[in-house]
Amino acid sequence: MNEGNKGTSLSEVGEFGLIARLAAAWQRGAQKPSEKNLPGLRLGIGDDAAVIRMQTGGDLLVTTDMLVEDVHFLWLPRRLRQLGRKALAVNISDIAAMGGKPGWAFLSIGVPAKATVEEVEEIYAGMGEMAARHGVTLAGGDTVRADKWVINVTLLGLAGQEPFIRSGGRPGDAIVVTGTVGDSAAGLQLLFSGEGDKSEDDLPEDWRMLISRHLDPTPRVKEALALVELGGVTAMMDVSDGISSEVNHICKASGCGARIDLTTLPISLAAQRLAESCGRSVFPWALSGGEDYELIFTVPPEKVSSLMAFIGEKTRTAFTVIGHLTEPGDGITAVHPDINDGAPFNLAAKGYNHFA
Repeated sequence: MNEGNKGTSLSEVGEFGLIARLAAAWQRGAQKPSEKNLPGLRLGIGDDAAVIRMQTGGDLLVTTDMLVEDVHFLWLPRRLRQLGRKALAVNISDIAAMGGKPGWAFLSIGVPAKATVEEVEEIYAGMGEMAARHGVTLAGGDTVRADKWVINVTLLGLAGQEPFIRSGGRPGDAIVVTGTVGDSAAGLQLLFSGEGDKSEDDLPEDWRMLISRHLDPTPRVKEALALVELGGVTAMMDVSDGISSEVNHICKASGCGARIDLTTLPISLAAQRLAESCGRSVFPWALSGGEDYELIFTVPPEKVSSLMAFIGEKTRTAFTVIGHLTEPGDGITAVHPDINDGAPFNLAAKGYNHFA
């Protein structure tokens, strides 16, 4: 770079623009690998996990996520086991979003010099608890000193059949989401208010639930495997950045538009009550709060009834149709009778962006 050339700021391109540019930079510098001894990369950057076709048959799923103190989490001494569980859960959620079963974890951690051994052990114990729930084996990793806590997990899993991807949606498909959305963002609001490091007994039941949804999410593995068994899903991902962002991702990958009915968004009473007490709308939490780690997927409309019955019986998890895919020229819109006089309005991708 020439002196005086400021270059492009990260905020100008944003997180996903940076990812696209880094992938292009890699390609400019990379040598074409020999395919004689390497399994084939079926799917790389752009979905919840990479898909590698093994020479012995079947697909290996690979995902990685990094959590950084004060960026992804607040340091709460009472909540270290929850932090450990979440660090692994967000990766398990990526494997689930591909319709896979998690298997092997590689855990790397950056530890501040002032940390205690007991703190590190507590985080790993939490990861061990989450691993035990889903049959994950610790296969390796690294430990280094860092200025702040950094937890990086790489998780390998096996695809059940054909992996679920984001690009298979078609106009007319119903858009379906599991569970409730907005709880995690509501819980984060409580953490910022200083309530998160209090004893559980000192918190109202609503607040305990919302904080738990943020700090201790449940990856939807059972639900994803049931969807694999049933069949019919055309596109799927997890809700890590928020409904608005994920709908935009699916539409971009599938070459579709979408219409979301905001009156159907599955929002918990606890999140609604907290929003009302704060004098704010609950929709920003539900649409762009992120970190709910629910599944969002598309399915042909004629499959919806059988899906609801089958998955409900298998998992007891609630599923909600929140809209449908449309022709690409229709754009990505949302409707609500009390917003924009009931007319459709643009649903922009407003999920969390690290460099915005």
